[in-house]
Amino acid sequence: MSGHMACHKAKIPSTPTFAPKNSALHASWSTDDEAWLLQYLLDHKSKAGDGMSFKKPTFTAAAAHVNEIITKGGPKTSDSCKNKYCSLKMTYELVNAICNNSGWSWDDQGGVQVTPEKQRTWDAFVDKNPGAEVFADGC
Repeated sequence: MSGHMACHKAKIPSTPTFAPKNSALHASWSTDDEAWLLQYLLDHKSKAGDGMSFKKPTFTAAAAHVNEIITKGGPKTSDSCKNKYCSLKMTYELVNAICNNSGWSWDDQGGVQVTPEKQRTWDAFVDKNPGAEVFADGC
């Protein structure tokens, strides 16, 4: 997998809605929560190692940052922030690989568009990249 994750400035909600900080709720993520997490990590990317890997103290601080504006679910922890980041990074890397493959096109609404001539390369990609099939347009 690629060692670099290109991030754009995340859109931070102008008027965050605050959810009650109830520890009985599981960490659940809204797109605003994800944006706050990614923006925090982007602002602290100098603390990342190779492959944009962050250590636990960074995820602990990120959790405190996201918990200031929780918009969905219970409080975020360092582990839930790490898991969410890894999931988002994996999704980014899959989409990036799809977008950089000659013969496939990408549409933000419909996902990857694979021509019949390129179906075999798509099938091989999906075999090597579990989870990629969700980005297909119905292949």
